[in-house]
Parts: sequence; structure tokens; C-alpha cells
Amino acid sequence: AYAWLKSISDRPRSIVFQGAMPWAVGLPSVMAAYWNTSGKLRKELDAMDDCLPIYSELADGHGAGAEHVFRAEADLARGDDNAAEALCYKAIYRARNERQFGVCLCAQRALAEVAVLRGSGPAYAAMRREIAQSAEEAGQRSVSRMGELCLAVLDLNLGLTANLPAWLRSTEGVQKILYAHAVPYGLAIHCRLLLEERRHAELHALAEHVRGLVQSTSLGQNMN
Repeated sequence: AYAWLKSISDRPRSIVFQGAMPWAVGLPSVMAAYWNTSGKLRKELDAMDDCLPIYSELADGHGAGAEHVFRAEADLARGDDNAAEALCYKAIYRARNERQFGVCLCAQRALAEVAVLRGSGPAYAAMRREIAQSAEEAGQRSVSRMGELCLAVLDLNLGLTANLPAWLRSTEGVQKILYAHAVPYGLAIHCRLLLEERRHAELHALAEHVRGLVQSTSLGQNMN
């Protein structure tokens, strides 16, 4: 298909991929979108490396750089913040060239976590500003919501709940605002909010339902 489309235009494009939706369907993490099964991370990383550059070319740049974010998040989870940092900047460079602000947001959120790991307040504050700037520059409601979710995740990682968006404070708000594939993640973040605010009865009522949703709706399962 790629070779046939290339014979039509210098940069092969397919009308099947419109690219209006943020590549990771509004999730602030590529890993959260495409991996949820222990022991299969390497397989998912390799599949992303193989497939995403071709997909991105066919889809007029949609998702450009996301494979680098995926590996950056994996390196960060292993404690290799230097490798994660380098891959995030590589992803941002590639994504900005294609105006893929959703990918930029994923990379910037990971860089903010690198800053926290290193104890660098100025770097963390700078990355939060870049997240807000990317969300605004996109000029797209879904990317704006994605930026809000990135900042919310960072706040909750530090135990802060005062400035979370209003829509994240209810299950109805999460289900109304986010794309269907992003709802389980949004509900999991809502559960984190309940935990931080010690609303244990509500958390207990919701936790098992959310766990089942997260385990059954990974985009990585569809990719396989």
C-alpha cells in the first residue's frame, strides 16, 4: 500500500487517516495507551518502532515522534532519566515539525517527571509552562483537554489537588470530555484524586470497575 501511494505523490498520503484526533487519543502517555501486559513491553516497543514511521508517513505526519516517547517512558520507568530525556527531545523535534502537539505533550510530561526525579524545581516549572503553551498552540479542544490532563497527572504525582480541572472531579465529567479509549485512564486518574482526598468509600466503589476497564481497553491489544 505504501509503495502504491508513493507512486501517486512524492509524500504518500491516505485519506483514511485524517489526523484530527490526537495520536494517543488524548492520553498523556504513550505507554499507557499501548502497553498493559507484563512481559510484553519489548514486543510493543519493537512493533511501534517498525510500524509508526510508515503510519506517520501515510497519515501526513500524524503521530510523528511517538515511538521515541514510548521508549523514553520505558527508560524512565527503569530509572534511566538521561536516556529518557534525550529521547523526549528527539520526539519533540520530530513532532513539532509535523505540528503533532499531542506527542509534544506526552514528551513534555515525561520531561517534567525527569525534573521531579532530579529535584529540579526550575526545570519542572519550565516544562509545565511548555505543556500549557503546546496545548494552546494546537488550537484544538481535544489537545487542550490533553494538556489539562498532563498537568493534572503531574499535580497528583505530588499529592496536589487544588488546581485540577473541574471535569476530572466526577466520573460523568471524565466520560463526557475524553475519547472512549481514554476514559479508563481518566477514571484511573479520578481514582487517584479520590485517594489523595481520602474519599475511600467512593474509591472502593469505583476501583474494581476501573481496573477491569484499564485491562481490557489498551490500544496495544488492537495494534497486535
